Amino acid sequence: QGGGDYTAWVLIGRSVGSVDYVADVQRAQLSTDNVRKLLLATARADIEAYGQLRWTIPNDPGSAGEFQVAEIRRLLEPFKPHLTIVDVAPHRRKGLRARSHADQINSGNTWLIQGEWNYHYRQEHRKFRDDEQHEFDDQVDAGADAHNLHTGKGTIEWQAW
Repeated sequence: QGGGDYTAWVLIGRSVGSVDYVADVQRAQLSTDNVRKLLLATARADIEAYGQLRWTIPNDPGSAGEFQVAEIRRLLEPFKPHLTIVDVAPHRRKGLRARSHADQINSGNTWLIQGEWNYHYRQEHRKFRDDEQHEFDDQVDAGADAHNLHTGKGTIEWQAW
């Protein structure tokens, strides 16, 4: 709580014209219990606002990643059928996974719905480097995984990282 890596969720939708919109970002340094509380509160709010959602959850290699995905699925079970969980195994270097989404943010091709989170979201993307020599990348990771999963599918994605 209050230190270490951030936990970040990024809600991305794609319009019929293939324009991405970042509708919401949650970013905080939280204890495990508070991450669970934020997950539940965010699921309720976003289902109410957007209806059907698909959340992507990173499934890092090894048993810890599998355990995290199983725990999140169990926690969010009450939100079915409005919420589908898709686990995504990172299969390339972070810089390669994130480049397309970061480029879209930095070039203005992805629209950000106005919110308190806008400044930090833009700054993290501006400072992101392929060589991973940047301070934070949690929002970039979350946004990139959602962007990469739904590109061309016209669905709303909620990426939890």
